[in-house]
Amino acid sequence: MPARFFVDAVSSGQINLAEEEVYHVHVRRLRVGDAVDVLDGCGNIGHGTIIKLSKHQCMIDVYSCLSLEKPIPNITLLTAVPKGKRWQMLIEKATELGAGKIQPIIYNDSVAKAEGDIGKWIKWTKEACKQCGRAWLPELFTPISFEEWYSAAYSGISFAAHPSGEWMTLHPICDEIRSCKEITFIIGPEAGFTNMEEQMLHEKKCLFVALSDTILRTETACWTALAQIKLIYRT
Repeated sequence: MPARFFVDAVSSGQINLAEEEVYHVHVRRLRVGDAVDVLDGCGNIGHGTIIKLSKHQCMIDVYSCLSLEKPIPNITLLTAVPKGKRWQMLIEKATELGAGKIQPIIYNDSVAKAEGDIGKWIKWTKEACKQCGRAWLPELFTPISFEEWYSAAYSGISFAAHPSGEWMTLHPICDEIRSCKEITFIIGPEAGFTNMEEQMLHEKKCLFVALSDTILRTETACWTALAQIKLIYRT
């Protein structure tokens, strides 16, 4: 797969990369004549060739463009924030696994704050998209409280991951999941949901599911949920 670089808008003809992307061209040790792809994070991809390269400039001649539809299902990931660099890893791997939206949630028992700002988070998703070949960037949102989410409207089916193995898995409702275009997956803090939060989730008609027979860390639960949904759609 050709190296991929982000641009503001994809179009045929000559495009200059931003200096930040030029740096990555040199990291990849690309040369004039090498094939590359450019993308805008909104489903548009251009195939081109490097025609000029210097320390601070890279010009690409884009000879063909295509637009990809937004993937279905659109998976919204509502998650507690893990500590330190685990938040970056959560965002990167959730991007690779196809999360459509990532909304950090502040729960009653949350102990960590999201590292960095949303600008930095977007950079992480861009790097993940370039690595995995994804054409659409996930939407990222600033943290909100669980109560704020509870008061908002949403569409589609919603699941809440519960550490107890007593809850059902996703397998018995595969057909129902495949029929949904919008899916929300809610991942709580590592201390678990409070009794009040569980009650509010029930009121929202969320289905509690067990992702594993072991207790997962926040980021592992996110990746497991996304991978299981993707697998159901592919089978």
